[in-house]
Amino acid sequence: MKKIVFIIATICFQFSLWAQLATYKIPVLPTDKKLEISCGASLLTIESHDGNDVIISSKFNKEDLPEEAEGLKPIVGGSIDNTNTGANVNRVGQVIKVKIPKTSMYTNFNVKVPKNLNTKVKEFANQYSTWNISGLSGEVEAKTSFSSINITDATGPLLIHSDWGKVKVNYTKVAPDKPNSLYSNGGLDVTLPADCKANLNLLSSFGNVYTDFDIVQKVKTEENDSNDEDDDEDANDNYNNNLPAKIDSEKVNKDEISDKDKKESYTFESNEAFKRDGLDVKVKFKASNLSGANTKELLKKGVWVGDAKENLSRNVSISNDCNCDNESSTIGTINGGGVNITLRSDHSNIYLRKKK
Repeated sequence: MKKIVFIIATICFQFSLWAQLATYKIPVLPTDKKLEISCGASLLTIESHDGNDVIISSKFNKEDLPEEAEGLKPIVGGSIDNTNTGANVNRVGQVIKVKIPKTSMYTNFNVKVPKNLNTKVKEFANQYSTWNISGLSGEVEAKTSFSSINITDATGPLLIHSDWGKVKVNYTKVAPDKPNSLYSNGGLDVTLPADCKANLNLLSSFGNVYTDFDIVQKVKTEENDSNDEDDDEDANDNYNNNLPAKIDSEKVNKDEISDKDKKESYTFESNEAFKRDGLDVKVKFKASNLSGANTKELLKKGVWVGDAKENLSRNVSISNDCNCDNESSTIGTINGGGVNITLRSDHSNIYLRKKK
């Protein structure tokens, strides 16, 4: 009996050496606006807490450390571990940036976040991970290629995009003042409070939408179509006469612009928008017959002048990224309408459920 107890104790001791818990705290300053996490780990848990710190923890697997590396710090995935958790942390302006590398040396990453802190998570290096996010009431933005996203106790606003990973969201309540947008081709399953007041925009191009909500659908009529065309003309006239002086040059593919090349046209997207049917409509500008050199100069200044502005004014076009006018979209309201919620999948089903 004593021998069995001794063996069990030895195993437990060796396991504790093999997987040691490491923790690091980041004080959140009054000026901090956002937490940005770049994640390469196979498993990431983000959860809210009532404190004022961002707390990172992970399990350190000592057996993955070579004997020759004893006493040395690992640099993994181009990231210097300055937290002893495997993660790299730094501040850029009012943003706390956390980089979590893809490594077997550190696993089970957990990040505790003050409830109201806006949080952005993006995937790198590992496209098949699982993210579990819970309890955050600030804005949550997440983007993956194949990783799955599970969000519980959500209040929104949520901006979620997964190319092929599964997305499952369970709202406790929905903040009424900001829109929510969820996109996934790997499967989209959303639960809303039964009394949620929302304007819905639902689209599954090669799948179906299933729901137990009573949706009051906005039915398109010939009169509505005519009004929509008039709205487009009015919007074009408005932007022909009131083009913004500056553009968002970050959205331009600068690799296509060279001093030697001459392009027939360049398309730029304004950082301005206007409201139509309660939805944000973006505006794209197309500049024709500009040389690469001229366009490069304009970008440097960030200002449209002279002929460029005239060219732009002749080519203003309206684009709506949420496909509100797509014939396959289901546009309607639940409980009388309220916050804008867009659910979209190009290749899978969408499940919209009432919270029980």
